[in-house]
Amino acid sequence: MIFRIYFRRRLCDACFGMLKKKFRKSDVNAVKLVKTDNSAKCNGSEVYNENDDDENSLKWYRWDNFFTKYFKPLRGIGKFHHFRFTSDEVGVVFARETLDQPEKRLALLKESTNVPELLKTLPEVIQPAGLTEERMRYLYNEVRPFVQYNFRDEFCPRASEE
Repeated sequence: MIFRIYFRRRLCDACFGMLKKKFRKSDVNAVKLVKTDNSAKCNGSEVYNENDDDENSLKWYRWDNFFTKYFKPLRGIGKFHHFRFTSDEVGVVFARETLDQPEKRLALLKESTNVPELLKTLPEVIQPAGLTEERMRYLYNEVRPFVQYNFRDEFCPRASEE
């Protein structure tokens, strides 16, 4: 059991290590240049567009406000180790503390929740704040010399002068 938990926590580190090996002696100055072939070790890469208006762009959602509006908190979640959800009962989770104990049916959906509305709704999109002026000056002065010439303006633009 301890090995399985350890392995799951380190799986992302292992994949990052494979990327480091593959691109160790390569110049990769843009996300669009990171492409991996399909192999037995890797399922391939997903490249997201950087344009906010595109449906394939990576978006961050404000899930905390969304869940607070529609769901009740699950008290004592740390004592449960086995969870089951079903599409037949939206907003209900079946939980067990151990495998040999019976399941507990826990209704998490608030009574005032309109389920059809919930299924069509997405939370608010979080807009990234961008780089601070101090960080932009650091990138321009310290990092820019190490970036290939044709990518310098994209990754280390000059900070606006005050």
